[in-house]
Amino acid sequence: MDLLVSNSNDALFINQLNVLNAAMSRAQQELASGKRILNASDDPASVPAIIQNQADLARVEQSQSNLNTLNSEVGMASGDLENAATIMDNISSLAAEGATGTTSAQTRQVLAGQIQDLETQIVGIANSTNEGRYLFGGDSDATAPYSINYANTPPFTANTTAPATRLGIDAMGNTFSIAMTATDIFNNADPTQNILQSIENLRQGLLANSSPAITNAVTQLSTADQHLNNVQAFYGNAESSITSALSAASTMQLNLQTNQSQLTDADQAQVITDEQTAQTQQQAMLEMRAQLPRGSLFDMLG
Repeated sequence: MDLLVSNSNDALFINQLNVLNAAMSRAQQELASGKRILNASDDPASVPAIIQNQADLARVEQSQSNLNTLNSEVGMASGDLENAATIMDNISSLAAEGATGTTSAQTRQVLAGQIQDLETQIVGIANSTNEGRYLFGGDSDATAPYSINYANTPPFTANTTAPATRLGIDAMGNTFSIAMTATDIFNNADPTQNILQSIENLRQGLLANSSPAITNAVTQLSTADQHLNNVQAFYGNAESSITSALSAASTMQLNLQTNQSQLTDADQAQVITDEQTAQTQQQAMLEMRAQLPRGSLFDMLG
């Protein structure tokens, strides 16, 4: 009978010791990982929320990556359009000089050569690229929007008329416009907004030494220049939309990271307390065990 009681006490002691050892091991794992949930079985009720939060966080982070790419592209396009506006200012100055009644035919020939150089630069801007993509190529961004050959009339040729259907998308799934095509910008179907044709009309008027043609071209340049201002405003709005979307995504990311932390992170202070409590209880049990009379199963096991 005594042996049975002793065996029972020994089994209880070993079981309690194992429980405390497991508690300390668990606490050490949580402290090392910083996480309270190491396996799905640790808190099954929280698993769906954790998975959903992870999915939402991944979606927001992908949105941020996409928006940063768009921000670079739209920023480059905006910078290119600023250069185009500067060139248009230079063209307008040359046009004003060429329109003066006292300007000689020879001088107008020289001005026409300068206009040709600037027209070529405008076409170069229309063909601007970023990482192999034509910024103003629309949905055919692998094709240069224009080719140019001054043996032809007009010298510029559109290589694609594809629209620009690509949109910016924020982290909530809202969309906004981010691009215009080279055709819409530089060779618009509206004669009052056709930048390239107004430049070419000026060049031809200078070559022909035709004051009426030059005067008409100056008027066309003025309205085309206003169109370019509107295009710049469009890209400015696109940049603002991207900046706002990035800011909102950053806030969402922070909130989701905080939620994930609350769902999965260990309470360091509590874990340390639990570990210390288990250690104290273990030490107390071992000390009590050492004070028990010998003759138990432990003694017989040596």
